[in-house]
Amino acid sequence: MCVQCDVKPLILRRLRESKGITQSALSELLKQPQSFVSKIESGQRKLDLRQFVIYVRGLGEDPVPVFRRFMGAFDEAERTGKPSRK
Repeated sequence: MCVQCDVKPLILRRLRESKGITQSALSELLKQPQSFVSKIESGQRKLDLRQFVIYVRGLGEDPVPVFRRFMGAFDEAERTGKPSRK
């Protein structure tokens, strides 16, 4: 897996954890199996933009600032060759 590809799962997992929401609870909110959330956070499953918006809104967040954070981390990974730990 590419270094830049590691960024989104890391940000999404940390966002969920910062909210104190379990994968199971989020999967119920999203009306998806728990494995859906697990695969996203492990990088085994990709999200299209629509799914990204639904996922982030399921966490009670505005997708725009989260996407900006993702882009900042992506740019840093491009520069340094390793995922941002922010």
